[in-house]
Amino acid sequence: MKKIYILVILVITHACLFADLIITRQEGDFVSQEIYSQGKFAEVIDNRVVSVWDFRNMTLMMIGYEINAYTIIDFNSFKKEITKQTNAEIAKEVDSLDDETKNMMIESTKALYSRLAPRVRVVEDTVMIANYPSFEYKVLNDTLTIQRLWISPKLKEEIGKEIPIASMQKVEALFKERRAKLLAALGLTIDSITEAVEAIEQNGYIMKRFDYGMRTKSNPAIYAAVESVDNSISEVSHMKVDNAVFLPPKGFKKLSYSNYQIQMIKYMEGLE
Repeated sequence: MKKIYILVILVITHACLFADLIITRQEGDFVSQEIYSQGKFAEVIDNRVVSVWDFRNMTLMMIGYEINAYTIIDFNSFKKEITKQTNAEIAKEVDSLDDETKNMMIESTKALYSRLAPRVRVVEDTVMIANYPSFEYKVLNDTLTIQRLWISPKLKEEIGKEIPIASMQKVEALFKERRAKLLAALGLTIDSITEAVEAIEQNGYIMKRFDYGMRTKSNPAIYAAVESVDNSISEVSHMKVDNAVFLPPKGFKKLSYSNYQIQMIKYMEGLE
């Protein structure tokens, strides 16, 4: 009987070593999944894969079910497209503003930022979320809690076994650069609360979060009764995923990135 127990343990251990990672997130009534496997990350919405990052080859596949098409673009080309889109957005939303309106926006935003005095507090006790021990962090402005995050270092370690974290961070940096550029167009920089939250995020994977809004000591009633919908990890599973998950659906047409974007914009405009 003892040999049987040992055999069962060895089989389970062996299966876990070759299992993929599936994370299910619940945000209100909205359910999404993240699949990590052999250097690839798939985003699943409504039980359909909508995008796949191949972090070993640094390519992105986007799937448009509304237009029965998909596109694949490498990281360097994607970076150029993001830069192009950012410049176009600045030209449309910022450069078109008259000086008086632009200055008013800058001054009002700076006035809001000046009232921010964030500090971070770590709650001593850990809680179990989806069977993962998680640390609670509170971000406070003055004496008011404005963000609560639960972080799991263990789950981040497991993700790191499936995909190269450095490659994922390279993609994340691209979107941070875009954000910084949009703010710079208005003479602004990243606010101190965002910096505090992003520093917390480096400690692990976000298992749960609440956003209470931008409350200040002088006006604590703002968002006082409003709490963001429940945004938390409901399940983490380890099982082998069919490689077909990371391939385009059969019968879908492959488009260039620019043509794909044009077709999606046309579809969205048709809904208006």
